[in-house]
Amino acid sequence: MIRILILLSSLMQSFGATGDALTLERRSQVVLQPRKFLSNLNLQAADAEVEIQHLKKAAGRNEIVIMDTTPLSFQRNPAGLVKLSKSSGVKVLCCASPPSSVLVEIEQMKSEADTVGGSEKERSQTQRRIEEATKQVECEVRIGISGTRPAVYAGALGGFLVGSGKEPSAAGAPLSSQEEIALEICGRASLRLGGAPVIVFLHAPTKGCVSRVLDILGEAGARADRVALFNVCGAASVSGVAELKEEALAASVVLERGAFLGFTCSGFDGSGCGRTSVKGWEDREVMNPLHNPQNLVALLRLLMVDPALKERVRTQLLLSPGIRLKSDLRRWGGMGMSFVFTLLDNVFEGLETGTGGDMEGGGWSMDAKIAFRALIFSENPIRLLSFPWKPPESVAIEVDRFSCWWCGTEKRVDEERYSKYDFEYCGLDCLEDHRKTGFSRQTQKER
Repeated sequence: MIRILILLSSLMQSFGATGDALTLERRSQVVLQPRKFLSNLNLQAADAEVEIQHLKKAAGRNEIVIMDTTPLSFQRNPAGLVKLSKSSGVKVLCCASPPSSVLVEIEQMKSEADTVGGSEKERSQTQRRIEEATKQVECEVRIGISGTRPAVYAGALGGFLVGSGKEPSAAGAPLSSQEEIALEICGRASLRLGGAPVIVFLHAPTKGCVSRVLDILGEAGARADRVALFNVCGAASVSGVAELKEEALAASVVLERGAFLGFTCSGFDGSGCGRTSVKGWEDREVMNPLHNPQNLVALLRLLMVDPALKERVRTQLLLSPGIRLKSDLRRWGGMGMSFVFTLLDNVFEGLETGTGGDMEGGGWSMDAKIAFRALIFSENPIRLLSFPWKPPESVAIEVDRFSCWWCGTEKRVDEERYSKYDFEYCGLDCLEDHRKTGFSRQTQKER
Protein backbone atom coordinates (compact mmCIF):
# COMPACT_ATOMS: atom_id res chain seq x y z
CA MET A 1 0.00 0.00 0.00
CA ILE A 2 1.38 3.41 -1.00
CA ARG A 3 0.88 6.30 1.35
CA ILE A 4 -0.37 9.37 -0.52
CA LEU A 5 0.25 12.76 1.01
CA ILE A 6 -1.83 15.66 -0.24
CA LEU A 7 -0.05 18.83 0.88
CA LEU A 8 -1.29 22.35 1.38
CA SER A 9 -5.05 22.29 1.56
CA SER A 10 -7.14 24.41 3.90
CA LEU A 11 -9.86 22.05 5.08
CA MET A 12 -11.68 24.27 7.58
CA GLN A 13 -11.38 28.00 8.10
CA SER A 14 -13.75 30.80 9.04
CA PHE A 15 -13.90 34.57 8.80
CA GLY A 16 -16.91 34.97 11.05
CA ALA A 17 -19.08 36.31 8.22
CA THR A 18 -21.60 34.73 5.88
CA GLY A 19 -22.02 37.34 3.16
CA ASP A 20 -23.68 36.52 -0.15
CA ALA A 21 -24.67 32.89 -0.47
CA LEU A 22 -22.44 30.80 -2.74
CA THR A 23 -24.38 29.01 -5.47
CA LEU A 24 -23.37 27.23 -8.66
CA GLU A 25 -25.34 29.82 -10.62
CA ARG A 26 -22.85 32.43 -9.44
CA ARG A 27 -19.91 30.28 -10.48
CA SER A 28 -18.62 32.66 -13.18
CA GLN A 29 -18.75 35.64 -10.81
CA VAL A 30 -17.00 33.72 -8.06
CA VAL A 31 -14.11 32.68 -10.34
CA LEU A 32 -13.51 36.29 -11.37
CA GLN A 33 -13.88 37.72 -7.86
CA PRO A 34 -13.51 34.84 -5.40
CA ARG A 35 -13.14 37.06 -2.33
CA LYS A 36 -16.19 39.18 -3.06
CA PHE A 37 -18.41 36.38 -1.77
CA LEU A 38 -17.65 36.05 1.93
CA SER A 39 -19.37 32.67 2.09
CA ASN A 40 -16.74 31.44 -0.38
CA LEU A 41 -14.11 32.04 2.30
CA ASN A 42 -15.64 29.64 4.82
CA LEU A 43 -14.50 26.05 4.48
CA GLN A 44 -16.55 23.91 6.85
CA ALA A 45 -16.50 20.35 8.10
CA ALA A 46 -19.29 19.29 5.73
CA ASP A 47 -17.31 20.61 2.74
CA ALA A 48 -14.17 18.81 3.90
CA GLU A 49 -15.95 15.49 4.47
CA VAL A 50 -17.47 15.49 0.98
CA GLU A 51 -14.14 16.45 -0.62
CA ILE A 52 -12.25 13.74 1.25
CA GLN A 53 -14.70 11.11 0.02
CA HIS A 54 -13.94 12.19 -3.58
CA LEU A 55 -10.24 11.98 -2.78
CA LYS A 56 -10.53 8.50 -1.27
CA LYS A 57 -12.27 7.21 -4.41
CA ALA A 58 -9.48 8.63 -6.60
CA ALA A 59 -6.75 7.20 -4.35
CA GLY A 60 -8.23 3.72 -4.22
CA ARG A 61 -6.92 1.57 -1.38
CA ASN A 62 -3.92 3.78 -0.70
CA GLU A 63 -3.52 5.44 2.66
CA ILE A 64 -4.00 9.22 2.59
CA VAL A 65 -2.37 11.92 4.71
CA ILE A 66 -3.44 15.56 4.25
CA MET A 67 -1.41 18.58 5.38
CA ASP A 68 -3.84 21.34 6.33
CA THR A 69 -2.22 24.77 6.07
CA THR A 70 -4.91 27.09 7.38
CA PRO A 71 -2.87 29.88 9.03
CA LEU A 72 -3.55 31.32 12.49
CA SER A 73 -5.10 34.47 11.02
CA PHE A 74 -7.67 32.32 9.22
CA GLN A 75 -8.80 30.70 12.49
CA ARG A 76 -6.98 27.38 12.34
CA ASN A 77 -9.13 24.61 13.82
CA PRO A 78 -6.93 21.74 15.09
CA ALA A 79 -9.67 20.17 17.22
CA GLY A 80 -11.99 20.14 14.21
CA LEU A 81 -9.29 18.47 12.14
CA VAL A 82 -9.05 15.67 14.70
CA LYS A 83 -12.80 15.06 14.47
CA LEU A 84 -12.58 15.13 10.67
CA SER A 85 -9.73 12.63 10.73
CA LYS A 86 -11.69 10.23 12.96
CA SER A 87 -14.87 10.48 10.90
CA SER A 88 -13.17 10.10 7.51
CA GLY A 89 -10.35 7.70 8.36
CA VAL A 90 -7.81 10.06 6.75
CA LYS A 91 -4.82 11.38 8.68
CA VAL A 92 -4.71 15.18 8.86
CA LEU A 93 -1.69 17.28 9.88
CA CYS A 94 -1.46 21.02 10.54
CA CYS A 95 1.27 23.68 10.63
CA ALA A 96 2.73 25.74 13.47
CA SER A 97 3.77 29.36 12.96
CA PRO A 98 4.07 32.57 15.02
CA PRO A 99 0.87 34.67 15.17
CA SER A 100 0.86 38.00 13.34
CA SER A 101 0.51 39.93 16.61
CA VAL A 102 3.84 38.52 17.80
CA LEU A 103 5.51 39.42 14.50
CA VAL A 104 4.25 43.00 14.77
CA GLU A 105 5.56 43.25 18.33
CA ILE A 106 9.01 41.92 17.43
CA GLU A 107 9.16 44.16 14.34
CA GLN A 108 8.54 47.23 16.52
CA MET A 109 11.17 46.11 19.03
CA LYS A 110 13.73 45.53 16.27
CA SER A 111 12.98 48.93 14.75
CA GLU A 112 13.56 50.68 18.08
CA ALA A 113 16.70 48.67 18.82
CA ASP A 114 18.18 49.36 15.38
CA THR A 115 17.81 53.14 15.62
CA VAL A 116 20.80 55.35 16.22
CA GLY A 117 19.97 55.64 19.90
CA GLY A 118 19.15 51.96 20.31
CA SER A 119 20.81 50.41 23.36
CA GLU A 120 22.31 46.98 23.88
CA LYS A 121 19.52 46.31 26.37
CA GLU A 122 16.86 46.87 23.70
CA ARG A 123 18.64 44.54 21.28
CA SER A 124 18.90 41.94 24.02
CA GLN A 125 15.18 42.26 24.76
CA THR A 126 14.39 41.78 21.07
CA GLN A 127 16.41 38.58 20.92
CA ARG A 128 14.74 37.36 24.09
CA ARG A 129 11.31 37.96 22.56
CA ILE A 130 12.33 36.05 19.42
CA GLU A 131 13.50 33.24 21.69
CA GLU A 132 10.11 33.17 23.45
CA ALA A 133 8.27 33.11 20.12
CA THR A 134 10.49 30.24 18.93
CA LYS A 135 9.66 28.23 22.04
CA GLN A 136 5.95 28.82 21.51
CA VAL A 137 6.14 27.49 17.95
CA GLU A 138 8.32 24.60 19.06
CA CYS A 139 5.80 23.66 21.76
CA GLU A 140 3.04 23.21 19.18
CA VAL A 141 5.08 20.36 17.69
CA ARG A 142 6.69 18.98 20.84
CA ILE A 143 3.95 19.38 23.47
CA GLY A 144 0.78 20.18 21.54
CA ILE A 145 -1.27 23.16 20.39
CA SER A 146 -2.53 25.31 23.24
CA GLY A 147 -6.18 24.80 24.10
CA THR A 148 -6.47 21.27 22.67
CA ARG A 149 -7.34 18.44 25.02
CA PRO A 150 -6.14 15.80 24.40
CA ALA A 151 -3.10 17.42 22.83
CA VAL A 152 -3.07 17.98 19.06
CA TYR A 153 0.43 18.17 17.63
CA ALA A 154 1.47 20.24 14.61
CA GLY A 155 3.24 18.20 11.93
CA ALA A 156 5.24 20.98 10.25
CA LEU A 157 6.32 24.60 10.61
CA GLY A 158 5.37 27.62 8.52
CA GLY A 159 2.45 27.48 6.14
CA PHE A 160 2.52 31.24 5.52
CA LEU A 161 3.01 33.46 2.48
CA VAL A 162 6.16 35.56 1.94
CA GLY A 163 7.28 37.97 -0.75
CA SER A 164 4.11 40.06 -0.75
CA GLY A 165 6.05 43.09 -1.94
CA LYS A 166 4.52 45.32 0.73
CA GLU A 167 6.61 47.15 3.31
CA PRO A 168 9.98 45.63 2.32
CA SER A 169 12.59 45.41 5.05
CA ALA A 170 15.09 47.38 2.98
CA ALA A 171 15.22 49.11 -0.39
CA GLY A 172 14.85 46.44 -3.03
CA ALA A 173 14.58 43.60 -0.52
CA PRO A 174 12.13 40.86 -1.62
CA LEU A 175 10.74 40.22 1.87
CA SER A 176 9.13 42.40 4.52
CA SER A 177 10.54 42.65 8.02
CA GLN A 178 7.74 40.56 9.51
CA GLU A 179 8.24 37.84 6.90
CA GLU A 180 11.95 37.65 7.72
CA ILE A 181 11.15 37.39 11.44
CA ALA A 182 8.66 34.57 10.82
CA LEU A 183 11.21 32.67 8.74
CA GLU A 184 13.90 33.12 11.40
CA ILE A 185 11.59 31.79 14.12
CA CYS A 186 10.61 28.73 12.06
CA GLY A 187 14.25 28.09 11.14
CA ARG A 188 15.25 28.13 14.80
CA ALA A 189 12.39 25.83 15.76
CA SER A 190 13.27 23.40 12.96
CA LEU A 191 16.82 23.09 14.28
CA ARG A 192 15.70 22.44 17.85
CA LEU A 193 13.16 19.86 16.78
CA GLY A 194 15.79 17.80 14.98
CA GLY A 195 14.84 18.86 11.47
CA ALA A 196 11.13 19.60 11.53
CA PRO A 197 9.89 20.44 8.00
CA VAL A 198 9.28 24.08 7.05
CA ILE A 199 6.67 24.86 4.37
CA VAL A 200 6.63 28.32 2.75
CA PHE A 201 4.50 29.88 0.02
CA LEU A 202 6.05 32.47 -2.29
CA HIS A 203 4.21 35.40 -3.77
CA ALA A 204 7.16 36.69 -5.80
CA PRO A 205 8.79 33.61 -7.38
CA THR A 206 12.07 35.27 -8.33
CA LYS A 207 15.62 34.07 -7.88
CA GLY A 208 16.26 36.84 -5.35
CA CYS A 209 13.21 35.98 -3.26
CA VAL A 210 13.96 32.25 -3.28
CA SER A 211 17.59 32.81 -2.30
CA ARG A 212 16.64 35.17 0.52
CA VAL A 213 14.11 32.73 2.00
CA LEU A 214 16.61 29.86 1.96
CA ASP A 215 19.36 32.12 3.36
CA ILE A 216 17.27 33.21 6.35
CA LEU A 217 16.13 29.68 7.14
CA GLY A 218 19.67 28.37 6.76
CA GLU A 219 21.19 31.04 8.99
CA ALA A 220 18.57 30.23 11.63
CA GLY A 221 19.52 26.55 11.53
CA ALA A 222 17.04 24.86 9.17
CA ARG A 223 18.55 22.39 6.69
CA ALA A 224 17.61 22.95 3.05
CA ASP A 225 16.39 19.38 2.65
CA ARG A 226 13.80 20.08 5.37
CA VAL A 227 12.32 23.04 3.47
CA ALA A 228 9.59 23.08 0.81
CA LEU A 229 8.91 26.21 -1.26
CA PHE A 230 5.56 26.35 -3.04
CA ASN A 231 4.35 28.66 -5.80
CA VAL A 232 7.89 29.06 -7.13
CA CYS A 233 6.70 27.99 -10.53
CA GLY A 234 3.69 27.23 -12.66
CA ALA A 235 1.96 30.60 -12.97
CA ALA A 236 3.76 31.89 -16.08
CA SER A 237 1.99 31.69 -19.41
CA VAL A 238 3.31 28.97 -21.69
CA SER A 239 3.69 31.59 -24.42
CA GLY A 240 5.71 33.85 -22.11
CA VAL A 241 9.21 32.52 -22.77
CA ALA A 242 10.86 35.17 -20.61
CA GLU A 243 8.51 34.40 -17.69
CA LEU A 244 9.17 30.67 -18.00
CA LYS A 245 12.92 31.21 -18.00
CA GLU A 246 12.61 33.40 -14.90
CA GLU A 247 10.60 30.70 -13.14
CA ALA A 248 13.04 28.00 -14.27
CA LEU A 249 15.92 30.03 -12.85
CA ALA A 250 14.17 30.40 -9.48
CA ALA A 251 13.23 26.71 -9.50
CA SER A 252 16.80 25.68 -10.27
CA VAL A 253 17.99 27.61 -7.19
CA VAL A 254 15.56 25.64 -5.03
CA LEU A 255 16.66 22.30 -6.49
CA GLU A 256 20.39 23.03 -6.42
CA ARG A 257 20.27 24.03 -2.77
CA GLY A 258 18.49 20.79 -1.88
CA ALA A 259 15.03 22.11 -0.97
CA PHE A 260 11.73 20.69 -2.20
CA LEU A 261 10.07 22.40 -5.16
CA GLY A 262 6.30 22.60 -4.80
CA PHE A 263 3.83 23.02 -7.66
CA THR A 264 0.39 24.12 -6.48
CA CYS A 265 -2.57 23.09 -8.62
CA SER A 266 -5.38 25.58 -8.35
CA GLY A 267 -8.79 24.30 -7.37
CA PHE A 268 -10.27 26.23 -10.30
CA ASP A 269 -10.97 24.55 -13.62
CA GLY A 270 -7.44 25.17 -14.92
CA SER A 271 -8.66 26.35 -18.30
CA GLY A 272 -6.82 29.67 -18.18
CA CYS A 273 -3.27 30.83 -17.66
CA GLY A 274 -2.03 33.91 -15.91
CA ARG A 275 -3.18 35.37 -12.62
CA THR A 276 -6.34 36.76 -11.09
CA SER A 277 -6.14 39.38 -8.34
CA VAL A 278 -7.62 38.11 -5.10
CA LYS A 279 -7.39 39.08 -1.46
CA GLY A 280 -5.09 36.50 0.02
CA TRP A 281 -3.59 35.15 3.19
CA GLU A 282 -2.60 37.56 5.94
CA ASP A 283 -5.14 40.02 4.42
CA ARG A 284 -2.77 41.02 1.65
CA GLU A 285 -3.54 41.53 -2.00
CA VAL A 286 -1.86 38.66 -3.81
CA MET A 287 -2.15 37.06 -7.21
CA ASN A 288 -3.68 33.62 -7.31
CA PRO A 289 -2.15 31.44 -10.03
CA LEU A 290 -4.57 29.60 -12.30
CA HIS A 291 -2.29 26.71 -13.09
CA ASN A 292 -2.76 24.22 -15.86
CA PRO A 293 -0.67 21.17 -16.84
CA GLN A 294 0.99 22.92 -19.79
CA ASN A 295 2.69 25.36 -17.42
CA LEU A 296 4.29 22.57 -15.42
CA VAL A 297 5.20 20.58 -18.53
CA ALA A 298 6.94 23.59 -20.09
CA LEU A 299 8.87 24.26 -16.91
CA LEU A 300 9.93 20.63 -16.47
CA ARG A 301 11.22 20.55 -20.03
CA LEU A 302 13.46 23.51 -19.30
CA LEU A 303 14.73 22.00 -16.06
CA MET A 304 15.20 18.41 -17.22
CA VAL A 305 17.37 19.40 -20.15
CA ASP A 306 20.12 19.88 -17.54
CA PRO A 307 21.33 16.37 -16.52
CA ALA A 308 22.34 17.69 -13.10
CA LEU A 309 18.79 18.90 -12.40
CA LYS A 310 16.93 15.99 -13.99
CA GLU A 311 17.31 13.65 -11.01
CA ARG A 312 16.67 16.48 -8.57
CA VAL A 313 13.33 17.16 -10.27
CA ARG A 314 12.34 13.54 -9.70
CA THR A 315 13.33 13.43 -6.03
CA GLN A 316 12.49 17.00 -4.94
CA LEU A 317 9.23 17.78 -6.78
CA LEU A 318 5.92 17.99 -4.87
CA LEU A 319 2.41 18.39 -6.25
CA SER A 320 -0.39 19.92 -4.18
CA PRO A 321 -4.05 20.74 -4.83
CA GLY A 322 -3.83 24.08 -3.01
CA ILE A 323 -7.45 24.19 -1.83
CA ARG A 324 -8.25 27.61 -0.37
CA LEU A 325 -11.90 28.44 -1.11
CA LYS A 326 -15.26 26.72 -1.41
CA SER A 327 -15.19 27.33 -5.14
CA ASP A 328 -12.05 25.14 -5.30
CA LEU A 329 -14.03 22.10 -4.14
CA ARG A 330 -15.83 19.65 -6.40
CA ARG A 331 -18.96 20.14 -4.33
CA TRP A 332 -19.06 23.75 -5.53
CA GLY A 333 -17.94 23.25 -9.11
CA GLY A 334 -14.14 23.25 -8.66
CA MET A 335 -11.58 20.59 -9.54
CA GLY A 336 -11.01 19.50 -5.94
CA MET A 337 -8.07 17.77 -4.27
CA SER A 338 -8.11 14.75 -6.56
CA PHE A 339 -7.13 17.04 -9.45
CA VAL A 340 -3.46 16.33 -8.61
CA PHE A 341 -3.81 12.80 -10.04
CA THR A 342 -5.26 14.11 -13.30
CA LEU A 343 -2.55 16.74 -13.44
CA LEU A 344 0.23 14.15 -13.25
CA ASP A 345 -1.35 12.09 -16.04
CA ASN A 346 -1.45 15.23 -18.20
CA VAL A 347 2.21 15.88 -17.37
CA PHE A 348 3.12 12.42 -18.64
CA GLU A 349 1.29 13.08 -21.89
CA GLY A 350 2.89 16.50 -22.29
CA LEU A 351 6.43 15.29 -21.67
CA GLU A 352 6.01 12.44 -24.12
CA THR A 353 5.46 14.94 -26.91
CA GLY A 354 8.65 16.85 -26.11
CA THR A 355 12.05 16.29 -24.56
CA GLY A 356 13.28 16.04 -21.03
CA GLY A 357 11.31 13.06 -19.74
CA ASP A 358 12.47 9.54 -18.99
CA MET A 359 11.65 8.45 -22.50
CA GLU A 360 13.00 5.30 -24.06
CA GLY A 361 11.95 5.06 -27.65
CA GLY A 362 9.76 8.14 -27.50
CA GLY A 363 7.50 7.41 -24.51
CA TRP A 364 7.25 6.74 -20.82
CA SER A 365 7.21 3.06 -19.93
CA MET A 366 4.53 1.92 -17.49
CA ASP A 367 7.20 1.12 -14.89
CA ALA A 368 8.66 4.62 -15.24
CA LYS A 369 5.22 6.19 -14.72
CA ILE A 370 4.56 4.06 -11.64
CA ALA A 371 7.96 4.91 -10.18
CA PHE A 372 7.53 8.63 -10.84
CA ARG A 373 4.02 8.62 -9.34
CA ALA A 374 5.35 6.89 -6.22
CA LEU A 375 8.04 9.55 -5.88
CA ILE A 376 5.64 12.48 -6.25
CA PHE A 377 2.79 11.21 -4.08
CA SER A 378 4.64 9.11 -1.51
CA GLU A 379 8.41 9.09 -1.22
CA ASN A 380 9.10 12.81 -1.66
CA PRO A 381 6.47 14.12 0.78
CA ILE A 382 7.26 11.39 3.30
CA ARG A 383 10.92 12.41 3.25
CA LEU A 384 9.86 16.01 3.82
CA LEU A 385 7.47 15.34 6.68
CA SER A 386 9.47 12.64 8.46
CA PHE A 387 11.83 13.76 11.19
CA PRO A 388 13.17 12.13 14.38
CA TRP A 389 10.50 13.26 16.82
CA LYS A 390 8.47 11.35 19.34
CA PRO A 391 5.52 12.58 21.41
CA PRO A 392 6.53 13.37 24.99
CA GLU A 393 6.24 10.53 27.46
CA SER A 394 3.19 10.74 29.67
CA VAL A 395 4.03 12.20 33.07
CA ALA A 396 3.03 10.07 36.03
CA ILE A 397 0.43 11.93 38.05
CA GLU A 398 1.11 11.85 41.77
CA VAL A 399 -2.07 11.03 43.68
CA ASP A 400 -2.41 12.00 47.33
CA ARG A 401 -2.74 9.08 49.71
CA PHE A 402 -3.68 8.70 53.36
CA SER A 403 -2.93 6.12 56.03
CA CYS A 404 -5.69 4.64 58.19
CA TRP A 405 -5.08 5.67 61.81
CA TRP A 406 -6.26 2.34 63.22
CA CYS A 407 -4.84 -0.35 60.90
CA GLY A 408 -2.23 1.60 58.91
CA THR A 409 -3.60 0.67 55.47
CA GLU A 410 -2.71 3.21 52.76
CA LYS A 411 -5.42 4.30 50.32
CA ARG A 412 -5.87 7.01 47.72
CA VAL A 413 -7.62 10.12 48.97
CA ASP A 414 -10.22 9.79 46.22
CA GLU A 415 -11.22 6.29 47.43
CA GLU A 416 -13.83 5.53 50.10
CA ARG A 417 -12.75 6.71 53.54
CA TYR A 418 -14.21 7.73 56.91
CA SER A 419 -13.18 10.35 59.43
CA LYS A 420 -13.91 11.21 63.02
CA TYR A 421 -12.46 14.22 64.74
CA ASP A 422 -9.04 14.48 63.03
CA PHE A 423 -8.65 10.71 62.43
CA GLU A 424 -8.88 9.06 59.01
CA TYR A 425 -10.07 5.46 58.58
CA CYS A 426 -10.10 3.08 55.65
CA GLY A 427 -13.45 1.59 56.72
CA LEU A 428 -16.24 1.59 59.30
CA ASP A 429 -14.77 -1.43 61.12
CA CYS A 430 -11.61 0.51 61.93
CA LEU A 431 -13.61 3.53 63.06
CA GLU A 432 -15.76 1.39 65.42
CA ASP A 433 -12.72 -0.42 66.89
CA HIS A 434 -11.04 2.91 67.62
CA ARG A 435 -14.27 4.27 69.12
CA LYS A 436 -14.10 1.52 71.77
CA THR A 437 -10.85 3.04 73.03
CA GLY A 438 -12.46 6.44 73.37
CA PHE A 439 -10.50 7.61 70.33
CA SER A 440 -7.29 7.38 72.28
CA ARG A 441 -4.20 8.62 70.49
CA GLN A 442 -2.05 6.07 72.34
CA THR A 443 -3.96 3.00 71.13
CA GLN A 444 -3.78 1.47 67.64
CA LYS A 445 -4.40 -1.94 66.13
CA GLU A 446 -1.46 -4.30 66.36
CA ARG A 447 0.31 -4.34 62.99
